[in-house]
Amino acid sequence: MPELLLEYHPINPATWAYVSSLLMIGLFFKFSRLWSLRNLDLLLLISFAPGLLMSQYVSGENDLPTIDDLYIQHAGFVWLFVSGGLLLVRMLWDPTMVRRPLLEPNLTVGGMTFLGVSLFVFLMANVLTSKHDPVAIAAARGAEQFFHEPGDEDVAPTEAQREDRLARYGPGYPILFQLQRIPAQTIAGMMRSGGGETDEEQAQARSFVDQTTVRLTAIFSHLAIVVGIVLIGHRHFDNYRTGIAAATLYLMLPYTARMTGFVDHALPAALLTWALVAYRRPLVAGTHVGAA
Repeated sequence: MPELLLEYHPINPATWAYVSSLLMIGLFFKFSRLWSLRNLDLLLLISFAPGLLMSQYVSGENDLPTIDDLYIQHAGFVWLFVSGGLLLVRMLWDPTMVRRPLLEPNLTVGGMTFLGVSLFVFLMANVLTSKHDPVAIAAARGAEQFFHEPGDEDVAPTEAQREDRLARYGPGYPILFQLQRIPAQTIAGMMRSGGGETDEEQAQARSFVDQTTVRLTAIFSHLAIVVGIVLIGHRHFDNYRTGIAAATLYLMLPYTARMTGFVDHALPAALLTWALVAYRRPLVAGTHVGAA
């Protein structure tokens, strides 16, 4: 991002959690109806932020968790579990309510659209210009990690190592990313000139394929989520303003900013969103759910 905006520095996840929470309250909180269900839903969404920060907390400069860090991370997972349980109860309670007033956001459609587009551009620019995200890059190399040791492409892993990776990633993980690597490999092949390649050039080509796979898939997944949310509001609730408000709220969430480049979060969410878009077509919706 500094290549596009002078002296730009990404916002710290904790700082963004505070700022985005205040923005969501300012845009969607109904101050004239403090005890409305809308305010409860907003507070439930905001309640995930502390657990997310604690679950990924690591002190020090070496990024190796200490005993205290592990306790904080454990507390974060417990926090997320409790918040998720409360949200589940709220969702199960929702079908029992028959009359609810329509509460509009505190900003006009034009303002929310501008804010949503700006957030999307900044989030995707961070994905495109990210220098090093080992977790996301490792995700793109899911298939390769199943069958080869990192740094040694000619040695297959042992059965125990393969079982460990299967337990960690699941059976569909390598297939998913192997399919995604096809277009990136095609791009890399078009960019390389003919003739022999050194080991360093091959390593650079593999790195380019991995990074391109992660970035493009994450960007298109988030775009599909945003478009799907807007369509849900327009087609199923006959209120495009509600869809734009929900899409803007999604882009504001601390979770979205923290997990923007993680394909294993964004792609299933995109498939589930479009399953809701196509809920009147069971075959299409079921296919999306199954793929997710």
